[in-house]
Amino acid sequence: MPLTPRPTMTEKKIAANRTNGRRSQGARTREGRARAAAANLRHGFYSQAQGDVLVAFGEDPARFENLVDSVTETWQPANQMEMRLVVRLARATWRMERADRIRESLTVEQFQRSLPKPTFLQIIDRALKDKANKLTSLAAELCQPWRFTTPEDFEVFEEIYGDSPQEPGSDAHAILVSMKRLMAPGTEGAGPVIDGSDPEAEGTLPEEEGLRKEERRSLGVMLVKQLAALQPKPIDADEKAEEPIPARYGWDAPMAPKDRNGPIMLMQRWEDSNMRQVLRIAELLSKMKNGKLYPFDDEKRR
Repeated sequence: MPLTPRPTMTEKKIAANRTNGRRSQGARTREGRARAAAANLRHGFYSQAQGDVLVAFGEDPARFENLVDSVTETWQPANQMEMRLVVRLARATWRMERADRIRESLTVEQFQRSLPKPTFLQIIDRALKDKANKLTSLAAELCQPWRFTTPEDFEVFEEIYGDSPQEPGSDAHAILVSMKRLMAPGTEGAGPVIDGSDPEAEGTLPEEEGLRKEERRSLGVMLVKQLAALQPKPIDADEKAEEPIPARYGWDAPMAPKDRNGPIMLMQRWEDSNMRQVLRIAELLSKMKNGKLYPFDDEKRR
């Protein structure tokens, strides 16, 4: 399978490609030439363009070069044959680490799929609890004596009820009107000063706490009713979320391979295969370094 996607060809597109091909002089930019080279890459095992393969796999060619340099420094190849083995050792090590990385990614994906998914009722329950917590915090602030409503309070109100205009006559609209009454007179956004005789009149009360005390009590009653309405309904036993398992061993089962021939076990075998290749190449290099492995000359044949 090519490493770059190929478009679906039609007769019209084929004819256009033939016409354009006579005019084309090939890719001109570095990115264009790299894409043209990658289009013919089928896999990375026998490709000579090792850097292009690593880029296509989302890997860093510089890190592979560093690995080759490290292995070369360790084994100090004395000839071309030893150098070829050193490069093969580096590639086998790289593929072994790649298989380990893929296996861990597959394990994480499998583990996440095995976690219990929140049900619709659980999602609603969490949303109601979050809204109730914000409303409780807002009530605790607004009902304090000698406190004026601040812009931050209106921001919390919008987080709870939204920023769209509240319908007159609704509980949210009544709370908003009461909050505006408790603003400091003359501040930005404050309405005209009212005496408070009309409970539905919109405006701002004078600073005297005597007039504001009753407004705070009325606002507190409305907020308490809202909190009562936000209390989540009991969830059936089937809808309850599973309690997290405290012991770390409880999470081991979801991470275990589900299929002995599945992708996780395949990556494990791939990793083991590359490990055996690393050991074989290292043993071969060690024998060559110790003079126990060399080409047979005429004297050795006799």
